[in-house]
Amino acid sequence: MLKDGSSSPNAFTISCALMACARLSVLRFGREIHAYVFRNQSEAEILFVNNCLIDMYSKCGHIDAAQKVFYRIPQKNYVSFTSLMTGYGMHGRGEDALSIFAEMHKSGLSPDGVTLLVLLYACSHSGMVEQGLRYFETMGKDYGLVLVLNTMLVLLIR
Repeated sequence: MLKDGSSSPNAFTISCALMACARLSVLRFGREIHAYVFRNQSEAEILFVNNCLIDMYSKCGHIDAAQKVFYRIPQKNYVSFTSLMTGYGMHGRGEDALSIFAEMHKSGLSPDGVTLLVLLYACSHSGMVEQGLRYFETMGKDYGLVLVLNTMLVLLIR
């Protein structure tokens, strides 16, 4: 698409390419796409591309690069926070995931069921079972998420 110059990729195309890079763990191509985005598009205006960059860097083992993308986003949404929390969880950085969750809360965004599941995932993968259980106990009361609690508990205990 870029070589023939007949068309340029839109944000959706870029996001799909980044998701493919993440699934195949091909960091080199992901970095090339990131460089293209940086040169040709306003990253601040393409929130979902930034969220895909966070996911791609995390899955390719470069959580620090994911964190840099996260902190450059001017207006984060719950997907931005959840994506970085997932990356921290997958790399055993549960304390960092809890810190991002607290930052999300301070920003005024309410977590959804996926965000809370990711929080428990991060606790589980970091050996922070007690903290995970404390969050689990408050989820029903604080966030009204009773239906997904059994699934979360099973994942935490594993």
